[in-house]
Amino acid sequence: MVKRFIKNETVVRAGTRLITSVFVFLIFAVSISGFAQEDKGKLLNDVVDFVVIKELEALYSNDKAFQTLMDKALSEAVTPPGGCVKGKDMGPLQKVFGLSDNEEFCWHNRPFSDLVKVFKSWLQSIVWPEEPYTGFEYYTMLYSLAYENNWAMQFLETEPGLSWTKKFTKARGLFMDSSGSINQKVLDAWKQNIGLRQWEEYKIPEGGFKNFNEFFAREVKDGARPVAGPGIDSILVSPADSNINIINANLKATTQINTKYGKNLNIRELLGGSTFADSFNGGTAISCVLMPNVYHRYHSPVKGAVVESKDVNGVYFGMGGNFYSYINNGNVGGYLSNYGIFGIYHRGYYIIQTENYGNVAMIPIGLDDISSVNFVEKFANISKQDKPVPVKKGEEVGHFAYGGSTIILLFQPGVLSNLSVNQGMQIGQLAPVSTP
Repeated sequence: MVKRFIKNETVVRAGTRLITSVFVFLIFAVSISGFAQEDKGKLLNDVVDFVVIKELEALYSNDKAFQTLMDKALSEAVTPPGGCVKGKDMGPLQKVFGLSDNEEFCWHNRPFSDLVKVFKSWLQSIVWPEEPYTGFEYYTMLYSLAYENNWAMQFLETEPGLSWTKKFTKARGLFMDSSGSINQKVLDAWKQNIGLRQWEEYKIPEGGFKNFNEFFAREVKDGARPVAGPGIDSILVSPADSNINIINANLKATTQINTKYGKNLNIRELLGGSTFADSFNGGTAISCVLMPNVYHRYHSPVKGAVVESKDVNGVYFGMGGNFYSYINNGNVGGYLSNYGIFGIYHRGYYIIQTENYGNVAMIPIGLDDISSVNFVEKFANISKQDKPVPVKKGEEVGHFAYGGSTIILLFQPGVLSNLSVNQGMQIGQLAPVSTP
């Protein structure tokens, strides 16, 4: 069984409270769980779109402070690296805004209604594996507004915008759990993108995948991911199908420090204030970045016992200008990436106590869009007062639903000094040379 944590909503703001809108949303959010999967999609079409998007419009109309904030965000918008977004790179939004392929969309002095159009289109967009309909175009649009724009980041990170983005991601998650989020044409495109060899590694449920999240969190067949070094506890294994980078080799728990890439990382912040953070002083951190077309369940990298686990509240869209360095022309999560931003995102963590190698922290981070972190139930919400839960190396401990996905691993001093592979083992995947 899997337990999906939904963060507690705390609204900390003065001004107009949209009690009626929130009440209506809560009624439908609660009642929707009692409907069949097909009915959820219908409810989303009939209700959630109106509730979530109309609430954003109502916030702007009724809350003068929010209106001022958003007007400032739009009037102060600057051109991001690479220029404004071209119509051909906007996916479904090209049609929404009626742009030609080379016509540019710039946020500077755009009306607030244009931002509403972006979220409305995003809410029920279907995700394809190839451009221009990957869903990535919505991130690009949002972060082109947030680039070097403190007003826009206030919308994403403070009330009332923070609570609204939570409701938006929950509504988006409902859509991705509905039958309307996938069809055979979309599934065939993903199958081709993944490749037949890898596709054969996955379990296909009877009757096929019923929604996109079921496909996204698909399981692999037994034996498809053999665990290296069975019975050899010193061998560390990857927690997921991912791109791996060493972030830092001299961590500090309580202060903002420069990583080897010149960026900041705060271990105590990442671990939500856990007292175990201190054990990683002077230790090592590595990141595991999951790409959209890979297996999205994550597993323990070591044998041991989970002595603490927790879901940590955070923001849903927090990259701002760091979006461009994180993507880094396709080198996602590489040398220019600022991992300090993940200390404010919705995330979870597991503290795994090993027999001979100290504590290992595993931090799955639900990035933009649905921002989902899902714990296998027996490993969920474990406190120091609970009996430690044994975990095998390679055992599944959770999964991501659709959205950006990253895992950070932390090790105590001297435990991990480098990444190593045996001759003949995969170290990456090549892409064809692009022709001018």
